[in-house]
Amino acid sequence: MIVGVPKAMWLARNEPETYRAAHRVTEAVDYRVWRLTGEWAGSRMNAVCKWNHDPIGTGLPDDLYATFGVPDLRAKLPERIVPVGDPVAPVGAAAREELGIRGEALVCAGGIDAHLSLLAIGGPRTGRVSMVSGTSTAFITEIDAPVFPPTIWGPYPDALNAGRWLIEGGQVSSGSVLTWVGESLLGRPRAELPRVIADAAALPPGEHGLLVLDYFMGNRTPLRDPRLRGAVLGLTLASRPVEIYRAAVEGVAYGTRQVLESFVEGGVPVDEVYVSGGIRHNPLWLRTTTDVLGRPLRLVEGDNLTLRACAVIAAAGTGQTGSLAEAAAGFALPTRTVEPDGTHREVYQRGYADYRAATAATRAISHRVTTPWGSEVPV
Repeated sequence: MIVGVPKAMWLARNEPETYRAAHRVTEAVDYRVWRLTGEWAGSRMNAVCKWNHDPIGTGLPDDLYATFGVPDLRAKLPERIVPVGDPVAPVGAAAREELGIRGEALVCAGGIDAHLSLLAIGGPRTGRVSMVSGTSTAFITEIDAPVFPPTIWGPYPDALNAGRWLIEGGQVSSGSVLTWVGESLLGRPRAELPRVIADAAALPPGEHGLLVLDYFMGNRTPLRDPRLRGAVLGLTLASRPVEIYRAAVEGVAYGTRQVLESFVEGGVPVDEVYVSGGIRHNPLWLRTTTDVLGRPLRLVEGDNLTLRACAVIAAAGTGQTGSLAEAAAGFALPTRTVEPDGTHREVYQRGYADYRAATAATRAISHRVTTPWGSEVPV
């Protein structure tokens, strides 16, 4: 679990007695470190990305915490903050006995799952984006110098590598939209979804006359709008369930293009995109995304990049390799290139333009329908 400042704020506001009694407010990864070593140590990645820690300036922002109603939060956070890949402490005797570990073992600092995916694709490089597409989609990259567009998350200084800046973007709901359409809207059990995918892939793109907005849980990048809502436009009594699924796949792909375009427009280079996650198991989603983007994608041949990243961290932290970057280069997963098919380029260009226009046209309506009548609180 990622705690972050907002969750501490929620706890202080909604369960004040629990918050006051809490000795530590910490990330799940840091709790595991404590269980293994008996020491509280925060991952610098989590601290920078989720606690607003500034490692090159003022550190933890007490003034911001006070503004947010948690002025004592610093006292509850781990005092020691450790860079990703650095040793924290040896595994304690009690933990070794409980886990059946013989001999000494060292615990090194980890971080956030999607962010660590950069370590499994050969390491960060300017212009290299890791796109982890599953229930949601995360877009992670590192740059040499900071940029500050309002459309992206970050830049996060020293979050992964010292002297560099981590950039994050995201689609709050991507694969979850497709699962919801298949299971909840179409009423198909998960075991039958491969047949739905195959039937939808047989349809020509765009000919269904439908447009899906993928904001089922709001928008993270580039609009930062939690009150945006999903939509299916163009429905008629002749619309078929498989056409709705096809349109949903296209809508999710348009959302991906919107994120990557916002990176480039904000001064973040996008030279190569490494794709991993559940999208590997949905050929229509992968093909449509590649064609909508109109660029080759590097499909990572591996199911769990975070586990591979943990091996990179262990190799660097225990001194088996040099730097974290050197370890990442040695553990890089193989990839294969998926080339775009330009056959339907004009169809997707039109569809993407309609997606952007429909987003703008429905935004105010989304805000209204998320606020119940007589209430000022959005749902």
